[in-house]
Amino acid sequence: MPPRARVPRASRRRSGARGRQRHADVFLDTPLFNAHTTGGDVLWAGIPIITLPGENFAQRVAAGLLASAAAGPRAPPRRAACGRHLHSCTCMHLRSSLSAARAGLERTLVVRTHADYAALLLRLAARPRALAALRGRLRAAREEAPLFDTARLTRHVEGAQRLMWEVYAAGEAPRHVVLHPRQ
Repeated sequence: MPPRARVPRASRRRSGARGRQRHADVFLDTPLFNAHTTGGDVLWAGIPIITLPGENFAQRVAAGLLASAAAGPRAPPRRAACGRHLHSCTCMHLRSSLSAARAGLERTLVVRTHADYAALLLRLAARPRALAALRGRLRAAREEAPLFDTARLTRHVEGAQRLMWEVYAAGEAPRHVVLHPRQ
């Protein structure tokens, strides 16, 4: 382990993950159940997440967070109909769509195998400048990234709720609601 690497531990004065984030260099996501809210907090703090997405929703959250944190203004995360489900769906299956996605943090930090996961961690630990550059990119992007645009999220949730109400009020059967994001 590099000499400056350390694992933060809880202190009596400052308990909780947010107080310890300033000590972290990188966040290691768990492949079976990804970071959700904690992942957003970590990205806001400018800490890169290394993640290995799986097949179900809980295993792809961190990759989606990275895509949204990496996207600049007017560049929402790219989604496409997946064709793997019986319903119409806008899942983001990163194994197939990542190569077509825009270059960014998700390409750097979303890996495909356990060996890639370990290799990326070791590479970042051995290259503090590269790690600092990733952290800088995250901090610089957070003011414009869709992931942290609360007003935009609110508009989208309200729009989805409005569409669901319209379906209900028209007496139609419930169905999937897909929003086409506008800035």
